[in-house]
Amino acid sequence: MRKSILLVPLLAACVATPGWHAPGGPAADRVRVEVSDMLESISRDLEQHGPLAWLDHFDDPAFFMATDGVLQFRDHAEAEVFLGDFAPNVTSMHLHWIEPRIVPLTAELAEVGAAFGETISLADGRQEHFAGYFTGVARRTPRGWRLGHGHWSSPPASAPVPP
Repeated sequence: MRKSILLVPLLAACVATPGWHAPGGPAADRVRVEVSDMLESISRDLEQHGPLAWLDHFDDPAFFMATDGVLQFRDHAEAEVFLGDFAPNVTSMHLHWIEPRIVPLTAELAEVGAAFGETISLADGRQEHFAGYFTGVARRTPRGWRLGHGHWSSPPASAPVPP
């Protein structure tokens, strides 16, 4: 029920927008490949450069992020402050996307969804493991594809985590 309540206004807005139609054929394939490449580069950049690499993948200044239903960053500036404070505590990061779904909305906009697994090694020797599902919107910018917003959700601690 809740899903249908949320989807109805979105679908109505898309249908009511004159001239709007999702790209198909080669244009849609190109968007899928480019956004998939963006996801791969996020993982690679995090492994090579740590948490601050996220900033290169957020659309500035429009970016915002929620985690488990709570607004985490109101904008790119809040993300920058948090990651600047967090980065010195991290010795390595590994983010793995699982079965990404990329839905082209236009030639410049795509929905993204993927299960994820992430391991963060901290300077004090601990490792933090996270798993869940990510959804977001990717935008083509003059600097390439960037995340306009994202939402990370993880199952409650008592729920089994899928492989």
